[in-house]
Amino acid sequence: MIRIENLTFSYHDEKPILKGLDLNFSAGSFHFLTGPSGSGKTTLLKIISMENSVKEGHVMVNGHDLAVLDREARALMRRKVGFVFQDFRLLPQMTILENVALPLRITGAYGRAQYQQVSELLAWVGLKEVTRKYPPELSGGEQQRAAIARAVVSRPVLLLADEPTGSVDDVMAERILHLFMELHRGGTTVVVATHNLTMARSFDRPILKLSDGRVDH
Repeated sequence: MIRIENLTFSYHDEKPILKGLDLNFSAGSFHFLTGPSGSGKTTLLKIISMENSVKEGHVMVNGHDLAVLDREARALMRRKVGFVFQDFRLLPQMTILENVALPLRITGAYGRAQYQQVSELLAWVGLKEVTRKYPPELSGGEQQRAAIARAVVSRPVLLLADEPTGSVDDVMAERILHLFMELHRGGTTVVVATHNLTMARSFDRPILKLSDGRVDH
C-alpha cells in the first residue's frame, strides 16, 4: 500500500527533517507512528497525503509514484485518503454536519441514507447536540472530533491521523481509536501519529518510532 525508499525532505533548503527514510505499510495494516516533536511524524504524513511534494527518494501509494502524478491523478487519489490534521481545517462557513458530510458530497454520494450515517457518526464522537453549529462556536476538542468524523465518513482506503486524540480526554481517545480499528477491520490502511505511547501500546498494533528523521530500531 505504502512503500517509502530513501526519502529525504527539508523545508526551504533547511536541515533535513527526514533523512533517507525507508518504510513499508502493507495494505489493510494499522501502525502507530511515535517520536519526539520535530522527529518528522507530521512531515511524513503530509508527504503521504500529497500535501508536501517528494523531493528526494520515492513514495509509492497504492502502486502510484507520488512524484510523477499529475494534478488530476492527485485529486482522485486524495478522495480515497482520510486525513486528520492537527489544525482541524474545518470550513468555518459550514455547519458541523455540513463539514462532516463534505467528502460524500464531493463524490456525489450524499443522500438520505448518508445523512443518517453522518448523524450517527457525529453522535458516536459525542457531537449529537452541535450538528447545526459552526466550527468557531465549538471548543478545540469538539472541532477535533468533527475533523475525525469528516476523515472517516467515506470509509477511505487510507486513513492518516496526526495526533488525533491530543485535545480529548482518555475515554474519548479510546473511543476514537476503536473507530479507527473498525475501519481497519474493514480493510482501511491506518497510520496514526501520536505522543500517547501508553494508549498506542494498549491496542497491540505495530509501533514505529521516528528519531532525527529516521526509524529508530
